[in-house]
Amino acid sequence: MPRGGPRPGPGAPRGNVNALKHGRYSRHQQRLLDLVRANPELLDLFEKIALSRDARRRRALRDAQRIFKEIEDRALDAAARRYEINQRIPPVANTE
Repeated sequence: MPRGGPRPGPGAPRGNVNALKHGRYSRHQQRLLDLVRANPELLDLFEKIALSRDARRRRALRDAQRIFKEIEDRALDAAARRYEINQRIPPVANTE
């Protein structure tokens, strides 16, 4: 027979920090945001870290694009060489 109220033991286990990683309602996250707001040097540090990560991400993307372009160029060159090698000389037409 069902009883009222929450079940015993529902929810995340003690010490679970998923809310810190994924949610905006975590007490830990609120405390961290309060500390950052109270310390401008800490805020500057977080901004520098974010800009550095963005720069590394852009550099990695640029390098990946360059690598894929090189792979594409080499594949096209190889295909062109195979095409040239496989070209057959047409038979001479009979002129008589």
